[in-house]
Amino acid sequence: MDEQGFLKDPDAFLSDLKVYDFHILMTRDPGFCDYFNKYCFLPIFGQKVAYSNKRKKFIYDPPMPREKRKYNIANDIVRDWLYQNRFPDFSKSKAADEYKLCALIMASTSCVTMAKYDSQMKRIAGSTQSTQALMENLDQILFFCFGGVSKMGSFRRYVYSSKHGKHLIAFWMDAEHLRRLSKAVIQNDTTISSDLRQRKKLLLSAIQYKYYRRTSKFALPLPFLKEVIAEQDTKSDHTYGFDFTMQLQINVLKKLQNYWVPRFILTNIRMILQEDESNSDDRASLC
Repeated sequence: MDEQGFLKDPDAFLSDLKVYDFHILMTRDPGFCDYFNKYCFLPIFGQKVAYSNKRKKFIYDPPMPREKRKYNIANDIVRDWLYQNRFPDFSKSKAADEYKLCALIMASTSCVTMAKYDSQMKRIAGSTQSTQALMENLDQILFFCFGGVSKMGSFRRYVYSSKHGKHLIAFWMDAEHLRRLSKAVIQNDTTISSDLRQRKKLLLSAIQYKYYRRTSKFALPLPFLKEVIAEQDTKSDHTYGFDFTMQLQINVLKKLQNYWVPRFILTNIRMILQEDESNSDDRASLC
């Protein structure tokens, strides 16, 4: 993946994705493949298709008719068909939004971020050498913690269980949907834009009612909102509008990256070390 291009504009990265790059993501990015498979297995599709990286082949539900199984359909042909017929709608779906969050977390979490938790890592890992080994394999650790639908589901539950993080990811997802709608309003002609503008207005109202109203059970912590107000121009209208929501989405992502992501990694390090020890034992027995 072109990480710089993705981090700069995830929407443009997906919407401008060429068929060749789509093939690469399907075969080399297990996270993308997992989210795309999830989308292609939604009940709205009569023919469900999923790619298995392990088996290097596509799985069909319902299965191919017996009389057609003798015909070997090349993977590239199926991927071309998926790129033309499923990917455009996937790129505008909630599954794609969660993939973007997953990829943003993995692409922007660095050794610098984790270095702030060096003492906790030493306490868990048991030695400085073990900590250094973990830092050197940060990409594998990030994949272990965030690389796919079920792993991101575990992270969502972890954030949800915390006092101040309960609705952060749900807010980020709704704000991402609003951002996509706003971009579509600009890009489409007047006739389509009128409908999109109305949908954008309704979604913004829903976000305001759901996350900013203090009596709502989904209300975000007040310090998060005050932080955005403090960052904005004092002359601007603090009515929790579109610009406010977009800035809050950026702040929420930073909070996730700098606070919840490292802590979630720390909770998983023991499992990572146990898995490494188990693999080492297996290798030793083979020797």
